[in-house]
Amino acid sequence: MNVYPPVTDADSTKQQERHYYLLSELQALAKDLPSSFQQRLSYNTLGDLALALIDGTVYEIVQGLLDIQHLTEKNLYSQRQKLHCEHQG
Repeated sequence: MNVYPPVTDADSTKQQERHYYLLSELQALAKDLPSSFQQRLSYNTLGDLALALIDGTVYEIVQGLLDIQHLTEKNLYSQRQKLHCEHQG
């Protein structure tokens, strides 16, 4: 069973400040999108995305995808080398 340290007011305040910062950055990025996409990105959606960035979920997903990409590229390179050797022979 995991034991988590208690959340202090300072941690809570820091996390809230980080959330507001990320939310404002996401809103600024959303303003650069075409209006058809802007309509799909509600304040709640951007807020949820900011929270996902804070808790590390997005970074874990990206890291997992990066690992999968590297494995796939190694596998494809290996297959290419094998085929190349077969055609030369």
